[in-house]
Amino acid sequence: FAMAGGGIFSRALSYVVNEFLVEGLANKYACLPIPSLPPFRT
Repeated sequence: FAMAGGGIFSRALSYVVNEFLVEGLANKYACLPIPSLPPFRT
């Protein structure tokens, strides 16, 4: 049960970190004129 809980926590943490990084990159490059940059949100 501890292993499963750790896995869930790790998955949730990685998801939050990924979301934070995606939002950060989107905000960082939003002002840059790079039309060839693929959209982060579909």
